[in-house]
Amino acid sequence: MYTIIGSCLLLSARLASAAAAQGLPLGLKAGIGEATVHGQRRAVLQELYQTEVTAIHQVVGGVSLTLPFPHSRAFSWQPELLYVRRGFRIAHPSQRATRRERYDYLEGAFFVRYTQQGFFAEAGPQLGYLLHNRTDGADDSGSRLTSQRLRSEFRFSLGATAGVGYQLASGPLVGARYTVSSAYSVWNAVTQLYVGYTFGQQHRPPG
Repeated sequence: MYTIIGSCLLLSARLASAAAAQGLPLGLKAGIGEATVHGQRRAVLQELYQTEVTAIHQVVGGVSLTLPFPHSRAFSWQPELLYVRRGFRIAHPSQRATRRERYDYLEGAFFVRYTQQGFFAEAGPQLGYLLHNRTDGADDSGSRLTSQRLRSEFRFSLGATAGVGYQLASGPLVGARYTVSSAYSVWNAVTQLYVGYTFGQQHRPPG
């Protein structure tokens, strides 16, 4: 797991160096939130465990570039490379059966951002590649169950994100996002809050 995170950091550093060489505004961001599962799989799990699926804590971090939109200061392109965690948790209220699944993805995103006086709205698609997954739980007898077998059916995910936020002219920003994604017909949802900083801001956001 630490090898994966280290590789992501190394890749981010290389992207940062390339962006700096081109004079492009580079952004760094990190956030926390909640992730859960929806759709048919949620219904199957709730019927099996006879209780509600609950969310797990989620983390996200990555780098972004800000590319100018032709003939507009209010619009910009925002390609991003992100590390994202998804999953869910379920536990029977009166028995010892539990299950917790976690999926770690490296995701490429391409957002369109609209900015007015520092406030911004953004939306766009995301494509993910599964780096690592882990399942922890216990059966009815309380025996612990753990699996880290890479689930190839969840290797790729496709999703969409929408969010809002505010950025200061000097670079700091804060935002909120909601992402829905699908991997092998399993729908996941992530709600997150994040902070970030954009290097190379040369003028105040339009507005």
